[in-house]
Amino acid sequence: MAASRGKIEYVSELLNFGADVNAEDLDNWTALLCAAKEGHAEVCNRLLDAGADLEHRDMGGWTALLWACYKGRTETATLLLARNADVHSQGNYNISSLIWAAGRGHSEIVRELLDHGAKAVTADKVSLNSHKIIIFYEKIVTESN
Repeated sequence: MAASRGKIEYVSELLNFGADVNAEDLDNWTALLCAAKEGHAEVCNRLLDAGADLEHRDMGGWTALLWACYKGRTETATLLLARNADVHSQGNYNISSLIWAAGRGHSEIVRELLDHGAKAVTADKVSLNSHKIIIFYEKIVTESN
């Protein structure tokens, strides 16, 4: 709950008292997943410093990076990428972070993902339209440089 609400003081206190940084609920959600989904980059950073599993997946196969990209949490996605999150991971829909970010219009995140090696052409089980979205955003990123 503290991670979902961005309560860094409570998160730090819980960790100081020995809380399991990778504890999960019945849906495999951890504090890191909750913080990333809600865009609490400072909390994510604290959890990662305490040993949170960067590539942990919820019951749908989603990582913290997938959630940050899907929800448009630019600061959080940037942090996770800087901590070496897997840019190619896919959740239960076999859609990458890049396709989620591009399809939802999160151009800053698309740029970050591309800068960290995400590939626009993947083996995702998605329509050609998603690939066209990626190519469109690559063009925007290229022209803005």
